[in-house]
Amino acid sequence: MAGIAVLVLLWLRLARRPHRAVSTEGRVWAIAGAWALPFVVGPPLLSSDVYTYGAQGMLVDRGLDPYSVGPSALGGVPAVAAVDPTWRSVTSPYGPLATWFQHFAWSSAVVRWAR
Repeated sequence: MAGIAVLVLLWLRLARRPHRAVSTEGRVWAIAGAWALPFVVGPPLLSSDVYTYGAQGMLVDRGLDPYSVGPSALGGVPAVAAVDPTWRSVTSPYGPLATWFQHFAWSSAVVRWAR
């Protein structure tokens, strides 16, 4: 939490008084990317819900209905082990748009990792 607070304070300072080092838009994007990198390569902070979303996308990918079964229907795959035990047998409370996005995100991740 302290790290997030420091990043927010640094962004606010940068927004109020731009430094010479961020004189171009490209440099601003490079700094934003460098600051976001720990969030991309590290585990989710404060919530493991993202694993549930991934498992629900995997359910759709495997032809299962996330409104009828929970992630535990996938069996012993590592994705299910990452889901909080409280949510493993719970069906999806989200609507079709969210379910489509979860499936899209899961399918895109699988295609990227398969390369």
